[in-house]
Amino acid sequence: MDPNFVTFLIVDDMKVQRMAIVRQVKLLGFANIMEASNGLEGWTKVDGFVEADDHRLVVLSDWNMPECDGLEFLRKVRSDDRFKKLCFLIITAEMELSSVDVLAKEGVTAYLAKPFTAEQFKESVTKAMRIAGIV
Repeated sequence: MDPNFVTFLIVDDMKVQRMAIVRQVKLLGFANIMEASNGLEGWTKVDGFVEADDHRLVVLSDWNMPECDGLEFLRKVRSDDRFKKLCFLIITAEMELSSVDVLAKEGVTAYLAKPFTAEQFKESVTKAMRIAGIV
């Protein structure tokens, strides 16, 4: 898929972490990037995004954030029929088996453990996009 037809939404309460993820997304060749500092801001951006047949949204969200964490954000997204198949990747240090099970039950497309390498980032994002039918 043409990188111009994919928009990434990076949701993390830590600006430095958002900047690092934005840099990784750009290294993958994508330039359409939005940012949000928590799940509430993220939801506003998802809700306002109109997916066309030729344009897709990919959400990369931290799990632990104030106001609305990544799991709450994921649940809100998945509760809306418009976004049942939205590509949603959680980036987290919470990688206990029970946490992974919760994410799977709530409909996460994929997850990535912190800290991660550029290669791990690329593999996880590519996997999530493939599962969501974007690539």
